Amino acid sequence: MSDTTPSTTCVFRCGAPVPPELATERMCVLHFTLCVERSCAEMRRESASGRLTSARQAHIARGLSGYAATLASVGTGTQRLSDELKRRILSTFLTVMVMRESLYRSAESEVAKYSSTAHLSRTA
Repeated sequence: MSDTTPSTTCVFRCGAPVPPELATERMCVLHFTLCVERSCAEMRRESASGRLTSARQAHIARGLSGYAATLASVGTGTQRLSDELKRRILSTFLTVMVMRESLYRSAESEVAKYSSTAHLSRTA
């Protein structure tokens, strides 16, 4: 790994370097992970409400896959990362994994609820 000169500055104007892997987001690693964590918390609340359509679940799943890919790219990218940033990336990656698992569990419970309701209406 080598140090690279960032081509952009963080949109939060924190002065931290923006790695090439986050150039399109224009965020430093810290702010990107904070945004992912915040987004996962919002998605978790939305999922817990039980009002997600299958289209919205698919949209969230795609977003989570994108976050995971970006985190992996940043973690193995060209910018040298402090141990603290490495821990933050791993912690955020775990948050994304848990959110994805929660999303699938929610979808499975909806399918089970629908199939038991359909079964009951057929037997009545």
